[in-house]
Amino acid sequence: MRKPLRLLLVSNYPPDKQESMLRFAGILEGFQTRGFQVQRIQPEQRVRARFRPDSRMAKWAGYVDKYLLFPPRLKRVSKEYDVAHICDHSNAPYHRAIKSRAIVATCHDLLAVRGALGESTFCPASSMGKRLQASILDGLSKIPHVACDSDATRADFSRLTGRPPGRTLRTILLGFSGVFRSPPAQETQQQLQALGVHDAPYVLHVGSSQERKNREGILKAMALLGSRWTGNIVFAGEMLRPHQRELARSLGLESRVRELGNLSDEALCAVYAGAHALLFPSWCEGFGWPILEGQACGCPVVTADNTSLAEVAGDGAIIVAGNNTEGIAAAVLKVEEAGFRRQLIGRGTSNLDRFRMADMLDHYERMYMEALEDAA
Repeated sequence: MRKPLRLLLVSNYPPDKQESMLRFAGILEGFQTRGFQVQRIQPEQRVRARFRPDSRMAKWAGYVDKYLLFPPRLKRVSKEYDVAHICDHSNAPYHRAIKSRAIVATCHDLLAVRGALGESTFCPASSMGKRLQASILDGLSKIPHVACDSDATRADFSRLTGRPPGRTLRTILLGFSGVFRSPPAQETQQQLQALGVHDAPYVLHVGSSQERKNREGILKAMALLGSRWTGNIVFAGEMLRPHQRELARSLGLESRVRELGNLSDEALCAVYAGAHALLFPSWCEGFGWPILEGQACGCPVVTADNTSLAEVAGDGAIIVAGNNTEGIAAAVLKVEEAGFRRQLIGRGTSNLDRFRMADMLDHYERMYMEALEDAA
């Protein structure tokens, strides 16, 4: 009887609050149901715990936890495993400490790496940040098998490392969680009332207020509509930054903006389901989770034509240029057409079939076996 494959998942430092990366590692723990022996390992908060979380010293103490204390522990533990999977590309430098039979990694995006190289990704880097991103890229280039979340990220990887797509560099689409769904109408209405967004139609943005998310473009598009569409603009996730609030005020939109902050999954499902449309015209992304979340909740999606966005959206979204505020505005009006709206929602639901969790695990299992073959 063949021994179960021993899989070590190298995950993120919890204080960094990289929730999507931690969630991805949690998804891979699903290999336990396939008979794998799975353990997750991540840097522990030891030195950083001695400082206030908002202090400057906490940041430097975190580096000690991650880059001085964790690698020796990783070296000891990894010896007992067949495959070590670095679940987030930003941890690629750990490859030097891993002693498993085979090493693989997932590259979610290279936006920070590209920004450190001077490319336009809205991800600037300090001098130390540039050194860190160079170390990440160097580590990724040395890991034998790498999976990327999208063809766009895979193309960036090939361009920056010289490794061609193929057996050792592939795209594996992320598996989509069943948490997001279109809730019953009564449940949606109750949630919207509790959040105070039930009194008028609204367009929605979900995510951060980073410049690359293009919340400014959304505000400018809504201002362009004037009296043709006078609903609200709801922002879920990170609150607006001062200059974004000032832009809303200068455009005469201040009274129509609603900021909800971070929401529970249940509340977020309702906000998606109740929206006139999700507007997600980012300048650049590594994947674009809100697109799939909106499609799963029956929300029409409008997104941009760059990086991974159109690839993830498939034919289940209106695709516009990120700098085309007129196109964003026209899309808001387009989804008012009942027949088109139904078709778009239906295409969005069908698009989710490309992101089955079982398919993702199948592809990763195949990569593990090939990595072991190559390491033999």
